[in-house]
Amino acid sequence: MPGRSDLAQCLKCGLNFLNEEGLGKRTKRVHEEKGTSQNLQNTNVIDVLTNFWLKMTSKKHKLPEEFSCELCEKKGEVSVLPTKCEYNFHIITHRIGKPKDL
Repeated sequence: MPGRSDLAQCLKCGLNFLNEEGLGKRTKRVHEEKGTSQNLQNTNVIDVLTNFWLKMTSKKHKLPEEFSCELCEKKGEVSVLPTKCEYNFHIITHRIGKPKDL
């Protein structure tokens, strides 16, 4: 364990670090101003907006999937289910039988 004199200390908040690299990373993350003109010059606004749009639309629009039951196919039947939830319920009905109507 390094002694206190071996630690790198932040001049802004007094926090100690094992090395200068850790101090530098924290200084960038915590103490440097965000959104300075230098940072904005390095950022392409179109790229930021495009990436944001792609993330938002990929979460909303999923391609429809169909799930086929292999157990039904083995019996020569065709069973195509529109959602994973319905597929899972269908598989359970093979194991324990169809639920009784209430």
